[in-house]
Amino acid sequence: MADYADLMIEVSRQAGNQYWVELNFSQSDGQTEQTPSQGAARFDFNALRQLVLQPEKYGRILKDALFAQPDLRDFYNKCQVSAGSARQSLRLRLLIDRSAVELQNLRWEMLRDLEDVSFIAIDANRPFSRFLHSSDWQRVDLRSKGELKALVVVANPKDLKVGLELDGKILTEVDVLDEVARAREALHGLPIIDVLESTPDAPGRVTLEKIQTALGQGYDILYLACHGALLSDDPQDPNSVQRPYLVLEGEDGSYDAVDGTRLVTFVRNQPSTSRPRLVVLASCQSGGHGQTPEEGQKESPHSIDQGALAALGPRLVEAGVPAVVAMQDNIQVDTVRLFMPAFFKSLVQDGHVDKAMAVARNAVQEHPDWWVPVLYLRLRGGLLWYEPGFETEATDFIGWPNIIDSIKQGFCVPILGFGLLEHLIGSPREIARNWAREAGFPLDPHSREDLPQVAQYLSIQHGWAYVRNQLLDFIRGRLVKDFGEVLPAEAEQLKLEQVSVVIGQQRGRSDPFDPYTILASLPFKIYITANPDNLLEQALQANQRQPVVMYSHWNRRLINRQAIQEIENMTEPTKENPLVYHLFGTITDPRSMVVTEDDYFEYMMWVNNPAAQVPLPEPIMTAWRDNALLFLGFQMSDWNFRVLFRSILNEERRESIRDYRSVSVQLQPGDGYLLPEKALRYLERAFTQQKLDIYWGSGEDFLRELKRRWH
Repeated sequence: MADYADLMIEVSRQAGNQYWVELNFSQSDGQTEQTPSQGAARFDFNALRQLVLQPEKYGRILKDALFAQPDLRDFYNKCQVSAGSARQSLRLRLLIDRSAVELQNLRWEMLRDLEDVSFIAIDANRPFSRFLHSSDWQRVDLRSKGELKALVVVANPKDLKVGLELDGKILTEVDVLDEVARAREALHGLPIIDVLESTPDAPGRVTLEKIQTALGQGYDILYLACHGALLSDDPQDPNSVQRPYLVLEGEDGSYDAVDGTRLVTFVRNQPSTSRPRLVVLASCQSGGHGQTPEEGQKESPHSIDQGALAALGPRLVEAGVPAVVAMQDNIQVDTVRLFMPAFFKSLVQDGHVDKAMAVARNAVQEHPDWWVPVLYLRLRGGLLWYEPGFETEATDFIGWPNIIDSIKQGFCVPILGFGLLEHLIGSPREIARNWAREAGFPLDPHSREDLPQVAQYLSIQHGWAYVRNQLLDFIRGRLVKDFGEVLPAEAEQLKLEQVSVVIGQQRGRSDPFDPYTILASLPFKIYITANPDNLLEQALQANQRQPVVMYSHWNRRLINRQAIQEIENMTEPTKENPLVYHLFGTITDPRSMVVTEDDYFEYMMWVNNPAAQVPLPEPIMTAWRDNALLFLGFQMSDWNFRVLFRSILNEERRESIRDYRSVSVQLQPGDGYLLPEKALRYLERAFTQQKLDIYWGSGEDFLRELKRRWH
């Protein structure tokens, strides 16, 4: 994939017509190269209004206003030189501050480069997007290309045959067959492409309710082709509240102008894992009017909080969609016909949304409305998907041959993280957000995604046992809700471990790539898990293996004679009777679960205490001292991962010279918060004297490929 340096252009409003511009530059490894540059700007709205039909002149005025200060121009040129020296392209992101929201209506896609040679927005080597903040603080975890699902929606109500009028314009029929065929061709290469289209034989297929039901199944891309408009609540008052409307179907297939904020509300209320990663709105004015504000209008409701930002595109981004392609004015069908295939072809090729926009604009630059498609983005890295595999540039590549050989020889130990459970019960961040919302958690939004911190608050409020019961209830409720069809009628009376058994058996039978089934089929003698579930044990039993299950006795509630005897009398693990060790507790004994911040601190004191009454078993100590390790389903920012590195896997407990020196680490990619180079440096500090192979992808990605190579 292409390597990009990043230039953030932030514009805010000072007093009157005075604006302030700040430029921030960073290289692809996240290291800031230069001190930010700042300067004043002033925009001539009257001149821009008069030149809306002359893109070159319009873009020149924008450029001269934005880079009026010599320091800003010099800084921009230095950024280009710095990126070029590092063999990187320069990504431009425009952030309009809420104090200057009237600037959203300017046609920024017409912005010229400083040399006045071309429009920046059509240059694939300088991808351009409008970067928007969102009140949704949830982290965007990327998916691999092989998992992407697309939903194509094409609405053509039967009333359009008679030429309905909307906002003073006659609506023409949407060519459903042509739109669907073009979308399928453009999205070719994705594993799943589903379609909801208007058809005379089955009216009412494209209602808002049916779109919402489909989206609830978790699509990554939503392509919506329909008519749309930004309309005033009071047509007689130009400053009245404006809302985005979409022309969809009613239940009988007739025209239904739907308030787009209903779709926004639905998306906002979905878990982040179920929201689309990309929404493409092939409808007129889905991104606003693309008009400059009238003189003296900046303080009106239309331009401050109900203008361009009231349109559907920006609202979806604010609701948590990472990327939205919308239309900031009316657009011709012929332009869409060329733009969309070019956009999706580039997107499917390398995953960069902003680059795909530049490629597509370039394909339609001869059309007068080439500037109409606009990209609203909150993806810092600009990537919609990732390609799983090993990071090989910064380390000697050992990879798969070493892993396969270490497993064959019996010197490999998998360590399982919560990522292997997320597809079943959601992420720790999701659990924390639900708890924080219900409990009125008083700290900042970022802390509301920190499960140990939220659990600590609940523990102080309600007691130590309450948090564990709440966690078990949440997991059980999620499983019953999502897998009710495979559970027996008396599911409500089943304990969590019993519910887990039924679901594990069903997944093992129906999904050949179930991660626990794959792990159970491999000849590991020891499995270490940071998770409390019993799915691995069930998978091992289904594979005719009888595991010995143990867990950490890290607090005084767990110390008893039986626990001490288990440690004293345990035998060496074998392939037939492997050891499954729960580092942070198990659902079969809620007292053993490490949940709150205090739990983690107490756990670290126990695990580093050589005189502990019930210490870590010797086979576990030997395993991570002498074997190759596979980390599956961890985020580097997770408490479990950090505790592992700060206590169990510290340098004193690792041999500097081992037969299998490679530590293979699986890390889930996310948007911009973790880069391969930074991850490698972090792990090299943690594992001094050791060579690392970083696999960039999810635990499921890794295990699918491991299964293929093992067979």
